[in-house]
Amino acid sequence: MINILQDPVFRVTDHHHPHTLTLPEVLEALGRDAVDHFLGLQGHQQDAVHVFLSYLAATILARRHETIPRQPADFWLSGFRALARRPDDDAWTLVVANQDHPAFLQPPVLSPPALSPEKYPTPDALDVLNSSQNHEIKKNRASHAYPDEWIYALITLQMMSPYLGQGTSAISRMYANQRLIVEVTDNLRYGPRWSHAVTRLLAYRPTLLREPYLYRDDGVTLTWVPPWPVGESLSLRELDPFYIDISRRIRLVATDTGCQALKINPTNDNTPRIAAKTQNGNLGDAWIPVNIDPGPKNNLPHRALSTEKVDAAFLQRILFERHVILAPLQRPERAWQESLYFIISLLIRGKNAGQTDGFSRTVLRIPAPAQHTIFGPVAQRDLWGDYSARMINDAQNMQRILKTALMAYLEAGPEQLQRQRQSIRKWRERAMTQWTAQWQTQYFSHLWTAIDKNSSMRTAWQEDLAGFAVTVLNQAERTWPTPANRYYRSCVVAHNTFDRQLATTFPDLTARRRPS
Repeated sequence: MINILQDPVFRVTDHHHPHTLTLPEVLEALGRDAVDHFLGLQGHQQDAVHVFLSYLAATILARRHETIPRQPADFWLSGFRALARRPDDDAWTLVVANQDHPAFLQPPVLSPPALSPEKYPTPDALDVLNSSQNHEIKKNRASHAYPDEWIYALITLQMMSPYLGQGTSAISRMYANQRLIVEVTDNLRYGPRWSHAVTRLLAYRPTLLREPYLYRDDGVTLTWVPPWPVGESLSLRELDPFYIDISRRIRLVATDTGCQALKINPTNDNTPRIAAKTQNGNLGDAWIPVNIDPGPKNNLPHRALSTEKVDAAFLQRILFERHVILAPLQRPERAWQESLYFIISLLIRGKNAGQTDGFSRTVLRIPAPAQHTIFGPVAQRDLWGDYSARMINDAQNMQRILKTALMAYLEAGPEQLQRQRQSIRKWRERAMTQWTAQWQTQYFSHLWTAIDKNSSMRTAWQEDLAGFAVTVLNQAERTWPTPANRYYRSCVVAHNTFDRQLATTFPDLTARRRPS
């Protein structure tokens, strides 16, 4: 039921005209830049689907010794079928009754599961499996789902899932239960972004076919097609460099209202689909930077970059290659002359085992002058990398000053601040969220201006930081609960604390701010 190679199930718009396409027609439309929007594709699914389509297209082109992504649908149709290595289209069919056969992103079920399968009646219930935040959407809302919604949910689940407890496994292209997608592009439209990614993947492919990588030029791409016996994994030596990662034994079955997903859990088997644990996610993925441990005790293997949050410091680290090795998709083409867009998305690991804690996606515009610095000569990049790191350090120092002033205000100036009181921590955390949003919003604007002028603007940056901090402090005074008979004392103590620490930490700035 629903062969995505032949049945038009992908709802797209082109110049505001909706229509439906088969999977081969989707790639043809992307090559012609004829897709404005994928209806049913949610924000947190966009990058996973982009990676999926890019890897498939690059593999087909490489196998046919072609380099141009703009190809007709028939070209892609035969390419998809060749990747499956089967006489039928089961590997591209959403619901296959014979569970000994694969289905789309669903490995064969070799024997009945030891436990009753978990049921997911809607694609959003499947997609946000065990999510504590539901990625800002509500579970089980799509009671009458379109087929493409199941497709996007399957792609996101299979290609992005971390370890979520007994009976689950993480994808191979992941470290610390996190899968980053980082890309630089000069166009945010679906088609050009896809075409440029495919072109860069093809240029990168020969590297992945040499040591230390273990891939095969004719290896398995569709990892859901071979059987997945209990306790067994595919080795890297069996795989194509652009293999599609999967992490779950899932089967879609027909129901009276459409279909539902079953999570097959044979004996709570945690064996991953790909045997790559010792690689720590460092598998040559074109979207994942590699972390380098700094310092003399650099005895840990290089591993996929991970983070607890995507903030200005993390973005700065990647842009200026601070203890990271960039992957090909984080470098622009030489022909790109206009502004670039730095895209980074992350499924955030939850604090508790078996949880995710939301989804983060950032799109940062890099103007042309900054582009030439960041992706230009190493000496120039390092010079501005040091400068941008000092800007981050200024913000961290100002944050410490602000925290102390806020504590002084909340405690109305006692000699010993009661830093561990729960109510105080909550008020302070709200203020720090406001502070972080203010300075991080302006950080890159300051940096791009300094690069454009080729001149330090650090004093102006420090002054702005002080202004942001004072704004937060004044807002706290107006809104936070304080006994009326201590309000004036609280304000005086808070500002005195702020000014005193500002003079100690930023003496030059204080001198400039002091009236003559």
